Amino acid sequence: DGAPAVLYTDAIKGLMDVFPVKVQQRVGILPQHITSMKLRLPWFSPSIINYTVLIETAYCLLARSIELTARTQKDWMTQRTKITRADVTFEPTLHSPQRVIITITRAKQSRKNPHNITLPVTLKYNRSQPINAAFALQQLFLQDPVPTHTHATTPLFRVPKTNQSITQRQFLDTLRKFVGTVTQLPSKHIGTHSLRIGALTTAIHHKIPKEFIESFVGWSTDMTKVYNRRTIQDQLNFSDTLGNANPMETQEIDTLLRQAGLPLELAEPDGDE
Repeated sequence: DGAPAVLYTDAIKGLMDVFPVKVQQRVGILPQHITSMKLRLPWFSPSIINYTVLIETAYCLLARSIELTARTQKDWMTQRTKITRADVTFEPTLHSPQRVIITITRAKQSRKNPHNITLPVTLKYNRSQPINAAFALQQLFLQDPVPTHTHATTPLFRVPKTNQSITQRQFLDTLRKFVGTVTQLPSKHIGTHSLRIGALTTAIHHKIPKEFIESFVGWSTDMTKVYNRRTIQDQLNFSDTLGNANPMETQEIDTLLRQAGLPLELAEPDGDE
């Protein structure tokens, strides 16, 4: 509608205020970075599929790493935000899905609601999209199957040899390695939160309402508002938007990231995210 770019920049800055300082020092991983990785890597190869689908899922869900992986493999079973194969539902079936529902426990805590929020997120299935977490999750279940009766105790993203959850550190190290195949960004500027930043910026660029984004990631302190805002159709449209971003658009997004205070040359942050 011709709205000036500064409006996008202001919106990004407003949402970035909720990130910790160390996260604000991260560089965003944009859609073209993910699509480039998919072209250069054997994306759904059994040896790396748990990591590649983790990347697509984290991006499409705007997820924190702790919401999809383990702090350590030892304490995964007691982790409140753990996610298992049982938390993913293919509708109507695994082999012919139209959408995928993933139940995720959001780790972000607000001042008014200090408890973790568990929310079902509906993803549109479209195997022809450049980025589509629903299709990626289907491939994970097909390429790395486990017995149905073990779904509730099997990490969604696992190390197949040990059946243990991928840890935050393993996720970070692998993400940096993969991103290094398609970009010259120094690895110290890449964190798992880079996926969240890139997806957030893409959503703002495509004029997804700030209120919807806040509720989608569980930032709202009013659960009634969360569920009222997050209709299934809204969620399907949202996953469609993130999956269809093209290089011309993401070049503009890259500029917006810089305008929002996310330059490439940054001090090395602390922590894994």
